[in-house]
Amino acid sequence: MKAKDLMIPLQEYLNSDNTFKEKVGDFLTQTVITVKEDTPIMENIDHTLKHNVMRVLVFNKGNKVIGILYGRDIFSFIRIIPVEGSAS
Repeated sequence: MKAKDLMIPLQEYLNSDNTFKEKVGDFLTQTVITVKEDTPIMENIDHTLKHNVMRVLVFNKGNKVIGILYGRDIFSFIRIIPVEGSAS
């Protein structure tokens, strides 16, 4: 299938009466996992695997959202962990 073949259904959708009637709520994630900023990274990895999520809201001690931890952030962390017995 070529890119131009995908454009025809998209153009038909854009020209239809249903264009952009979807709401944000139609796409949101129902399962939200949260952690405190001082949660050990390995505990967070356990939560993400157990609940099959790749984004976690991070709260501070005042229960304010201070960020989102993405799966790619965790995998970057794992890549820099030295393996025992490997050359430094």
